[in-house]
Amino acid sequence: MCLVAGHLVSSSAYEEQGPSFSPEPPGRVEFTNVAGGRVDCVGRGNPAPRAEWVRVGSGVDAEPLRAIAGLRQLLENGSLLFPPFQAEAFERDIHWTTYRCVLSNSAGIVVSRDVAVRAGEASQGNPRGRSSARPCYHWPGYLKVVIQP
Repeated sequence: MCLVAGHLVSSSAYEEQGPSFSPEPPGRVEFTNVAGGRVDCVGRGNPAPRAEWVRVGSGVDAEPLRAIAGLRQLLENGSLLFPPFQAEAFERDIHWTTYRCVLSNSAGIVVSRDVAVRAGEASQGNPRGRSSARPCYHWPGYLKVVIQP
């Protein structure tokens, strides 16, 4: 027990706990340019961990990602948001790449599995990017992907 501001408090409430994912981000996220997409990075620890995103292949000491207007946003809750975008605005290094979430606090650091982000253009048969039994994506010409239900 500790005396804090005139109140007795269990010392376990102040024990540091390294960060952990709750849950860990998925290994793959697919979305259309019309719908946009989001990857959540939620964690717990004591003190509460800070979430940052890095792009895989950008070095071990990679700088945290930065927001790119209209293409990629970093939300305060740790989520990585890809807003809807025009097909012509597709950027391979943003919309077809691999990211990792890094949770950190004074007790430690934990790094997520690779998160493969795959954005495609909504087709005329699926103009709003809604889910269907058979997704309809038009992928950039240099990528050939077969999606089966």
